[in-house]
Amino acid sequence: MKKLCLLAVLVFVGLNGCSKAPAPKAVMEAFEAKFANAQNVKWEMEEQNKWEADFALDGKEFSVCFDGSGQWLETEQEMTKEDLPDTVLQILSAQFQDFEIEEVESVETPETKGYELGIETGGKAIEVFVDESGKLTIKEEKADDDADEDEDADAAADEENSDETNENEGDPGEN
Repeated sequence: MKKLCLLAVLVFVGLNGCSKAPAPKAVMEAFEAKFANAQNVKWEMEEQNKWEADFALDGKEFSVCFDGSGQWLETEQEMTKEDLPDTVLQILSAQFQDFEIEEVESVETPETKGYELGIETGGKAIEVFVDESGKLTIKEEKADDDADEDEDADAAADEENSDETNENEGDPGEN
């Protein structure tokens, strides 16, 4: 029974480890063509046939997604509130009373460009998208308690992934 449990754990860990594998050749080539000077690139299979790379470029943090054939899907760049255009702040002010911006990303897809923002207002955490034409779309809305629970779950998952990475970085002779 112990051997069966150990085998199940090893299979589970092995399958989960596959999602951290380098992206397919077509994806890597498309990434290199688009972001030749990227640094600290970390790949992850986000879902079936969708690869995401987190990386630094010119001192800024980026995330980019490609499909398995190397087709570019989306680029996100972390920003500060101060980097937002005044027009975006005016659009938010017209829609929400007493809001606080928690996070900001510039987003570009083949179809659109704009800004994805996490804001808090009226006891709710809201994720919105403002496209370059000024159209505001509410993507997700949660009570603050739900948002705090999601942040705790994300932090726990990040810690677990960090622990797994650290475990796999040991001396090859130790295994």
